[in-house]
Amino acid sequence: MNGKKLRSKSKHDRIINTIIYIVLILMSIIWLFPFVGLVLQSFRSYATEYGGMVAYFVPKEFSLDNYTWLLTDAGSSFPKWYLKIISAYFVHKN
Repeated sequence: MNGKKLRSKSKHDRIINTIIYIVLILMSIIWLFPFVGLVLQSFRSYATEYGGMVAYFVPKEFSLDNYTWLLTDAGSSFPKWYLKIISAYFVHKN
C-alpha cells in the first residue's frame, strides 16, 4: 500500500514539475524577447533601411554602422561618458 502512494505522489510531482518548467520557459521567452529585439535592431543599417519603426524583427541587412558611430564619431559622447564612469569607479573604490 505504501508503494502505491509513493508512485502516485511521484507522478503528481512530475506533473507539477512539468507545469512549473513550462511556465518558467514561457516567462524566460517573454523576458528575453525585448532584449533580443534590441540587439538585433542594433545591427540594422539606418543608411539602407531608412530608420524608424519597422514591421520586421530581424534586420534585412546586418551592419556595424551603429557601433562604428557610437565608438568613433565626433558627435557621439559615449567614449567620454564611459571613461568618466570607469574613472569614477576607481576614484571611489574602497
